[in-house]
Amino acid sequence: MIKKFIIISFAKAKEYKFDFFMIWVYMCINLFTTLIFWLIVNQNTYLPNWTYQELIIYTLILDFSQSIGQVGFGITQLPYALQSGEFDLMMIKPLSPILFLIGKYMNLSLIIQRVVMTSFLLIISFYIFSIELAFIHVLVSFIMILMGALIYQMFNALLHFSAFWLKKVDFITNLFYSLDDFQQYPLDLFDKLTRYIFTLVIPFALICYYPSLILLNKTDIQIQFLMIYLGVFIVFLFITRCVYRWGVSKYESFGG
Repeated sequence: MIKKFIIISFAKAKEYKFDFFMIWVYMCINLFTTLIFWLIVNQNTYLPNWTYQELIIYTLILDFSQSIGQVGFGITQLPYALQSGEFDLMMIKPLSPILFLIGKYMNLSLIIQRVVMTSFLLIISFYIFSIELAFIHVLVSFIMILMGALIYQMFNALLHFSAFWLKKVDFITNLFYSLDDFQQYPLDLFDKLTRYIFTLVIPFALICYYPSLILLNKTDIQIQFLMIYLGVFIVFLFITRCVYRWGVSKYESFGG
C-alpha cells in the first residue's frame, strides 16, 4: 500500500511539470526574502549570540525540518474527510485512516525537492562561512530535527482531531497557523515563560532552535536536551493516540 502511494505521488508530480519547476522558484524566493529580512533585522536590532551567518543556517535548518514535516500534510485533510463522508470509507479499508490520509496527500516529489535543496545550501553555507562540523553534532542535530518534526505534526494532528467534536475547525487551525511565524525567531529573543511555552506546549523550539544550537556548536550536547525531546515525544504520542481513539469512538458519520 505504501509503495502504491509513493508511485501515485510521483505520478502526480509528472502530470503537472510546470508546477514542478515553480516549486523551485517558490523555494528560492521564500529563502531569499527570509535572508533579506534577517539582514535588515541584524543591522538594526541586537540579537544576542547570533551572527548573520548563523541566522542564515538557522533559516535553512528550519526549512529542512519543515520539509520533513510535509510528510504529515494529509492529517490536515481530516476535517474535510469527516465533512464529506470520505472518512466512513477509510474506516472499512485495511489501513489506518490516518495513514491513508498521509499516503493519499503526500507530495513526495515536493518533499524530496525541498530536502535536497536545503541540504545542499546547508553544506555550501558551512563551507563558505568556514564553520567546522563534528560528526556527532550532525548526528544528534539530525535526530532532534526528526523528533521535532514528528512532535510538531502530532501537535498539528491534535488540532485537527478536534473536528470529531466541533465538525468545522478552520477557526482553530487558522489561529494556530498565524503563530507559525514565531518559528523563524531564535528562542533567545523571548522571555522565560514564552520559551517554556514554545518548547513544551507549542513545540516551535523543538523544530529548529535546539538542533541549531547543537549543529552550530553553540552549546555542548547535553543529556537534558535529548530527555526533553524524548519526554515531549512520549507525552504527545500518548495524548494523540488517546484523543484519536476517543474521537473515532464518538464519531457519528455527520458527513455522510
